[in-house]
Amino acid sequence: MDTPQCFAALDQARQEIGFSWTALRELTISHYHPDHVGMAPRLLRISGARLRIARAEAEMLGQMADHCAAEQWERSVLRGAGTPAPTIDDIEGAMHAVRGSFHPLHADLTVRNGEKIPCDAGDFEVVLTPGHSPEHLCLFNREQGLFFSGDHLLEKITPNIQWHPERDALGEYLESLRAVAKLDIDLVLPSHGRPFRGHREWIDRAIAHHAQRCDQLEAALRQSPKATAFELTQELWTRRLSPFHLRFAIFETLAHLEHLRRRGSMPRN
Repeated sequence: MDTPQCFAALDQARQEIGFSWTALRELTISHYHPDHVGMAPRLLRISGARLRIARAEAEMLGQMADHCAAEQWERSVLRGAGTPAPTIDDIEGAMHAVRGSFHPLHADLTVRNGEKIPCDAGDFEVVLTPGHSPEHLCLFNREQGLFFSGDHLLEKITPNIQWHPERDALGEYLESLRAVAKLDIDLVLPSHGRPFRGHREWIDRAIAHHAQRCDQLEAALRQSPKATAFELTQELWTRRLSPFHLRFAIFETLAHLEHLRRRGSMPRN
């Protein structure tokens, strides 16, 4: 995130490793979410590095950097999901601090699936894994079996899969998981949590988790065909959620409903 505390922590790590910011030649962004791009403008400025970010991610970032328009769009989606007006106000209040980490970024380097990035430790291959975001980027070192997974694979939780207009985000995520399962990965290095092994077992559990979520929604809709997405969210997350986390839960419910609709599994009543 774009905060002094985050930069201080990163700068301390840099000093412990022992390199200068000007030694940074390329900065690769996994996706447009604020905890992954917030500090990018500062790092690019002090290092002079070139930026690598997928086109769809840069486009989404540009839209989110228009804070007023992004908030109005989000409010309209939440209203359409049946979210009460006071709850929308609480959600948007919680999102204000996050929006400060959205800054427009323009790529210096193109991104193509399968593209090789030369490295002393062996080339890293770009693996595009849409789902968590439209063109989420991972890096795979085949020689060492290292997989920098961004938010695609996380140690103890599944990433938030949120609804995007005109996309089946959940379907894309499941397809990306199956593609990554085919890779011979020894160690997953995620953006949150510790490195871990056993990516195929993790993927099996994640696919089963989302299948269970879809089953829950189908059952709930058979009981209450006119239930709103907001009401269905409360069926999936029975514990009380903070406004910040409720926002992501509603958008994930919408992504699952979109997936059900596209595969023709929405109950007809």
